[in-house]
Amino acid sequence: MADLLNDPDHWRKRAEDARARAETFTGTAREAMLGIADSYETLARHAERRRSAMPTRWVTAPLPGHRSPSD
Repeated sequence: MADLLNDPDHWRKRAEDARARAETFTGTAREAMLGIADSYETLARHAERRRSAMPTRWVTAPLPGHRSPSD
């Protein structure tokens, strides 16, 4: 679950799906679906910020005395 919360692509896909669904509605139902899509876009932006603030999980340089995978 935490992985989805930090995955902007997940939220953008949901926004895209909500917009597609909105096309099948009219009036207030359409506006509500478009509002939901906007909320998903907001979640995507928050996920991007969280992801960029997370420490990287991979060591970029080998530890002393260890070989890198490319050696």
